[in-house]
Amino acid sequence: MTSKNASRIDRIRAAMEKQKLDALLISSPVEDSFGRNSQNRQYVSGFSGSWGYALVTRKSAFMAVDFRYTEQAGRESEPRGFETWQTKGR
Repeated sequence: MTSKNASRIDRIRAAMEKQKLDALLISSPVEDSFGRNSQNRQYVSGFSGSWGYALVTRKSAFMAVDFRYTEQAGRESEPRGFETWQTKGR
């Protein structure tokens, strides 16, 4: 994980601590084929796919995606400290 990306997660965790939150879920309201609604998720995790959820907890970070994006999320998010999870069903 690079220091630039680590500082993003560190800043999120600092804000979570200040607000007394255990976790922060970052998603987009729709499947985002054109990248207009998922900038926050991509900024934090590096994942550029059109569907997925980034979850930052006090100690871990996860990228949950469906089968279409498992490999892409691994390439883009894992170097930034995220563990990739494949979702199943709804």
